[in-house]
Amino acid sequence: ITNKPGRLTIQAIADCEILSISRDNLYRLYDKHPSIERMGRVLAEKHYLDSLERITIFQAEAKGRYKFLLDNYPTLILKVPAKLIASYLDITDSSFSRLKRNMHKSLKKLS
Repeated sequence: ITNKPGRLTIQAIADCEILSISRDNLYRLYDKHPSIERMGRVLAEKHYLDSLERITIFQAEAKGRYKFLLDNYPTLILKVPAKLIASYLDITDSSFSRLKRNMHKSLKKLS
């Protein structure tokens, strides 16, 4: 949007495909096809709301952040090494192990 490099680096932990379009080409596409511009706006709004939710969750305690991951990305927990999940949750490996063990014990009691 600003035509400046981003401040974050993203590292894929699995094979993926990345699609990109330059800002100028995107704006030309918007000018030529108003329906695509509307779709871009709707996607931007969704991304904004998702970002707000993530910010809110990550301001919560680690248990809430882990529950958010379990609820929204259940298969991710099985595919990603615990060390990376702990880093993402901004807690230590040992804290993550303890949290995971306690949450799963709580879930078993409920079922």
